[in-house]
Amino acid sequence: MIICLYGADSYRRQEKLKWYAEKFKEKHSALTAERFTLSEDGELARLKEFAAAQSLFDNFKFGILDEAAEADSKELVEVLKLALNSRNLTLVISAEKFLPKEFKILNDSSVIKEEFDFTPSDLAGFLKKEAEKRNLKLIPAVSDVLIKNCGGDKWWLVTELDKLALGSPAAIEPVREDQNFFGLINKFRNADSVGYALPALERLLDFEEPAKIFNMISSFAKASEDLRKMADYDAAIKSGKMEYPEALLDLALGD
Repeated sequence: MIICLYGADSYRRQEKLKWYAEKFKEKHSALTAERFTLSEDGELARLKEFAAAQSLFDNFKFGILDEAAEADSKELVEVLKLALNSRNLTLVISAEKFLPKEFKILNDSSVIKEEFDFTPSDLAGFLKKEAEKRNLKLIPAVSDVLIKNCGGDKWWLVTELDKLALGSPAAIEPVREDQNFFGLINKFRNADSVGYALPALERLLDFEEPAKIFNMISSFAKASEDLRKMADYDAAIKSGKMEYPEALLDLALGD
């Protein structure tokens, strides 16, 4: 059997790959599973050996092929032919794009093909769903920044959400306001007096690195004046004239 998973949405593609792997493990107790990165030296030879090897004990074989387009097409097609109508060998191709015309074997009706398209409009719903899984409630401004900064990378979004949930009670209850990184960032940015900005900064510095706080505040800057101000602070920090905590305190105190 051949399964071809392709498309720009690597997150959903990987989730489906995991689903197939788990199903095959459930169905076949004697399963040999291997993963091959075919752009690397020796991996195609290892795959050929894996596909051709016979064993009395390993009745079913499950191989995952990454970067298949980088392999010698003629040699790889020969391996795929072994799997095409095999009941004991399953090969799963995971790729960002459907393989080129040299791999016309993938057009065979017996090949399972699944496409995972990606569109920017998917991100808002995805972010909301993943945040809810972690019991995190993101204000719209924060969601917008995360989507803007992720570059379409869902793995990056999930990692950032995991960072928010890490070390907090988010897994069992909503994040407390005084532990909410983005909530405190928002309070700091929108504070109309030092009396509000300083407490938010102090709480942030209790559990987060000054550099991360500064960079997140910078990412919210949109007006030309704010962009120029943050650029000046950044230049002063990088030149050694100022430290991150000093820049943050200066921001909290205002002009």
